[in-house]
Amino acid sequence: MIVLGMAATISYIGDPGELFGGHGTYEQEMVNILQSGHNVINKENMDWGKFRSTLIARDFIRPNTIVLGSSRVMEISNEMLDVLPFPQHRVFFNSWSASATLGDIISIVMCFVENGKPPGTIILGIDPYYFYKEGLTFPSLAKYYSLGLKQIGYTSSGKNTFSLLDKEYYELISYPYVIAALSKILREDSHPAPTDEIYGEGWIDLQDGRRSWPKSFREKTGAVVASEIRVAQPVIKTIRPPSKMNPNQIKLFDAFNTWLLKHGVRAVFFIPPWHPIMYHNIAFVPGNREFVESESYICKYAEEKNIMVIGSFDPDQYNLTSSDFYDGSHARPDAIMRIFAISNAGRWKQSRQADTEDQVPSMIMTKGSFDTF
Repeated sequence: MIVLGMAATISYIGDPGELFGGHGTYEQEMVNILQSGHNVINKENMDWGKFRSTLIARDFIRPNTIVLGSSRVMEISNEMLDVLPFPQHRVFFNSWSASATLGDIISIVMCFVENGKPPGTIILGIDPYYFYKEGLTFPSLAKYYSLGLKQIGYTSSGKNTFSLLDKEYYELISYPYVIAALSKILREDSHPAPTDEIYGEGWIDLQDGRRSWPKSFREKTGAVVASEIRVAQPVIKTIRPPSKMNPNQIKLFDAFNTWLLKHGVRAVFFIPPWHPIMYHNIAFVPGNREFVESESYICKYAEEKNIMVIGSFDPDQYNLTSSDFYDGSHARPDAIMRIFAISNAGRWKQSRQADTEDQVPSMIMTKGSFDTF
């Protein structure tokens, strides 16, 4: 307890991501660098709500095609969409946010709308926990979340933000955040830096909204990734989802997509895959049926609304191996490109129809805790 207390104190004092009462200075610095025409050398933790809302408010961001979702979609690029039946003259921006919930996504869409930049096409990355956890990851988006709920005509007795213990205050004892805080205290170097590089030693945020992975992740072999996941297997196997999908979240998902379609926004659902070991060690744990069936719900809903579905939580649907992943939950861009190409060929529909009502669809689940940044 003494060690945890010291770690929490360092994190709170250093607060490199300004998660505990900062004024968004770091996020504003990042936006200024991007507006100047450069990419940004960034750290892992910050307030993505402040960053996205500040960025979207600037005039130089005015896309008609956007990507939304968690870090599992952060490397989707404009070029990847060329293999899909999309208009070729796109103004593209990837507006992913770390550990994004459905509430965060609705808030970001409202940021665009309120700034007079309603998107024409949205590629929506969907994670299973969208249908279980209510509210926001980033309370800084609360204004836009409230506006969004009003716009889409949604009312619920659910909470509007996560418990602080679910997010910010967990960072107090998060190893990467403690190290970053200590670095800031000792060296005062916690500032984003401009770069014209796309790939580097650390995280780099790009002009089109994407983020490139550090060299240490990019150079991992499939064997190393698999070994790291196996080490974590005892913890992975203890994951237990809620007993059923949250009816409030199902209602919210429907209200949001109905609102998009009503306003002429073209929605495309992307279901990002999970590493095969993660898939086989979580998806088939007894008692996880309800959580696993989230993909079945997504596909059925999309069929009813005539929305295109790309991908699957199940990596076997696309013959993905350990070499196609950075870790247990993030696929490499070449793997995503292959998924897009196969989906455009129509196999997404065939694989979906292969599941019968009497079968539990083969797919992966997670609480979202593995979406660690």
